[in-house]
Order: sequence, then C-alpha cells, then structure tokens
Amino acid sequence: MFVIGIFCFIFGLFAWLVYGSKRLIEEVEKEHVLIDEVRTYEITDKQYWLCFDTIAGVFFILMGLVFLLMFFFNPPRNNTVEVSLAASMIALIFIGAGVLFIYPNYHYRILTKDRPVTFNPANKSITVGENEEDYVFSITDIEQITHFLHKGRGLDIRYWEVKLKTGKILLLDPRFWLGMATEKFFRGTPYKVVYQFIPWFRSPIE
Repeated sequence: MFVIGIFCFIFGLFAWLVYGSKRLIEEVEKEHVLIDEVRTYEITDKQYWLCFDTIAGVFFILMGLVFLLMFFFNPPRNNTVEVSLAASMIALIFIGAGVLFIYPNYHYRILTKDRPVTFNPANKSITVGENEEDYVFSITDIEQITHFLHKGRGLDIRYWEVKLKTGKILLLDPRFWLGMATEKFFRGTPYKVVYQFIPWFRSPIE
C-alpha cells in the first residue's frame, strides 16, 4: 500500500509538470500577442510557491524522508555502520537538493512581494511599486542591465540588477513577467550576463 501511494504521488507530480509546461507555453505565446499593451505583474504568494522549483523541492525532501523511514523500519539484513552511513548520505543528498530548490525562492520573494512591475510599451517605461511611492523610469534611463544566472540547467535561479544613469540600482526577479518577450521590450539596452553557481544578492533595493 505504501509503495502504491509513492507511485501515485510520483505519477501525479509528473502529470502536474506536464500540465504546467503546457500552460507555460500558452502564456509565452500570449505574451508575444500582448507585448503592445500595458501590463502589470503583481506576483502573489500562490504564484510564487506553486511553481516547478518548489514542487520539485518538496518532492526531493519527501523522497529523502521516505528513504530514511524505509531504511529505519525495514533495515537490510547485513546492516553495518557503513551501510547506515551510506543510507544517511543518500537521504541527505535528496533533502539537500530539495532545500536547494526551495530556499532561493524564499530569498527571492522579497523582490516581488507587494512590489508590482508595470510595463508600458507606448513610451517604453517601467513602473516599480515601492513601499512609499512608485518608481518610474524608461529604458533610456538605464545604464546597464546585469542578468545573474545559475551556472547550470537544473535550477531556474536568476535576477536582474538594473543600474540607472542616476546611480540607483534596482533588483528585479524577471521569471514571472514578459517571458521571452522581455528581450523585445528592452532591445537596445546595455545588457550582460553573469553566471554564478547560486545567484545571490545581499539587499533587494539600493
């Protein structure tokens, strides 16, 4: 019964990922159509946490815990200290991978929580909602966009450091807005990519 439950969980997760991928493709196609309209992106907690990274992280953590429980309640006949250590290491690898998927989203949430971003293609302006007032600038006010990316293919961890000509720096999470149309909106703006093992920032706003 326990094995059947695990199988149903894995199958359900796979079905959810297929459905999510289909919705993502539809959203990307939709963004290309709506690139000429004013769009506001206000990311909710539900959007942020019901994403692939979080679901995958929970999956890995559960797999690590299940492995530990199975080993604890049904240990092998030739159980030794070495076998126990190996089993513990495998479980920790699963749990560590899960934390690696989940924690960056927790850290990045500060970039989007109560901080809507509005794109106006008519005058190529961007409005970032701050606590005290909205901050409005156009792409001609941007001195440099630096895109910090995860050095690998497994994790979608990235953020933008937008440096304005006034010296102000804004940190933004681009994963939830504009999709592939981002390049079209910011065309002509100085842009560079920096690869890091885990892109990390110390402060959300300067």
